[in-house]
Amino acid sequence: MRGEVVDIISSCPHYKHKGLNSLFNPQTFKSQSVLSWLRRLAGATAVFALLAPLSAHATGPASFSLTPSSGSYVVGSDLTVTVYETSSDPVNAVEADLTYDQTKLQYSSVDMSQTAFTLGVPNSNGNGSVKLIAAEQAGSGYTGQQVVGSVTFKVLASSGTTSINIANTSQLVLYPGGTAVSGVTFSGGTYTLTAATVPTSPTTPTTPTTPASGSSSSSHSSKSTTTTSGTGSTSTTTTTTPVTPAPSATPTPTYAVAVKVVDGSGKPIMGAVVTIGATASTTDSTGVANFANLAAGSHSVEVTDNGKTKTDHIAVASSGALPAVQQFQLTLAATSNAHLIDYGLVLLLLIVVIGSGLGLSRVLAGHDRNLAMTPGVTTTPSAPIDTTTPPPVVNPDVPPSQVFYPTTGSTPIMPSDVPKEGPPDAK
Repeated sequence: MRGEVVDIISSCPHYKHKGLNSLFNPQTFKSQSVLSWLRRLAGATAVFALLAPLSAHATGPASFSLTPSSGSYVVGSDLTVTVYETSSDPVNAVEADLTYDQTKLQYSSVDMSQTAFTLGVPNSNGNGSVKLIAAEQAGSGYTGQQVVGSVTFKVLASSGTTSINIANTSQLVLYPGGTAVSGVTFSGGTYTLTAATVPTSPTTPTTPTTPASGSSSSSHSSKSTTTTSGTGSTSTTTTTTPVTPAPSATPTPTYAVAVKVVDGSGKPIMGAVVTIGATASTTDSTGVANFANLAAGSHSVEVTDNGKTKTDHIAVASSGALPAVQQFQLTLAATSNAHLIDYGLVLLLLIVVIGSGLGLSRVLAGHDRNLAMTPGVTTTPSAPIDTTTPPPVVNPDVPPSQVFYPTTGSTPIMPSDVPKEGPPDAK
């Protein structure tokens, strides 16, 4: 890692000087601390006012610290701390050395992207220490609080506490002159480690039971009676009566039902109202009315459509291989043509009877007239018959059907004497 520091610093024009190439040997740098290496570099020439002889020098307050410095962390989670350096004098090089307990924390990574320094070099082999090196290639250094870098650990222990410390080998180098800051304070952190929390399942409420005879119950009703004796003393008697909990009601299972309504030809009827108990449903375009919650057993079903009503029964099953929806079909036939035929026959019969009655009366009337015109047949005429008139003289040469008999007189009227309009009225 120090080799990277050498490469960056050696690329800066201010550090290129005759006879200094041997000072930028990576192997030499790796074998020394940053402060020792800077001291050796500064002692090689007086040209570097930036890197004057490094000796401990008392300055203003300076410190290393961790954020956060405390907290609670679950086993298996990540614990990330940020290293800060604070100085009232300008600082252009930092070395922060962290130590930790390998049995409780495991090193994961270092992030130096947030550091204000140009160079950030981490170094850790997971042996309980982490080294962060930061430097500024050019400039006047930094004052105040600066981020050195962040280190992430994985929590291995599930209980107890652990500490992350900043070792006293950590150093700050001032600008100008490369003077080491003395009197630096180091503030690490202490952290609480816990086990993972197991979610608890909800508690199932217990069902109260009826106490047996002679046993006590957890639920009682109490009644206190206070008695005062004649001597003025008072005694209180408490009577406890077991309370039997009410049994919980078992919900009645219900089933889904579909009722299909068709006409006499089997075609579905849309818009028919199907009523089961207090629930009514209207059939859709397929003729089906749906009911969601029907108890098992027999139900009366009423179907109404266009003034026609039919009542039937369905049986909702509760056992066996039941479908998701139990289906039933009802037929709502149209008005029967037989009724129309019956009405037509009755009407036709009335017409026939009336017509027959009229024809019969006419036949009877004609029969009466023929009887009245036939010789030797006695009829009851509408007018009184003159019994004093002698019987007519019949001409044997004229057929009886051509002879007209007047109501008065004794001379028969011959056909030639009868006008075409009919027999003359009697005078």
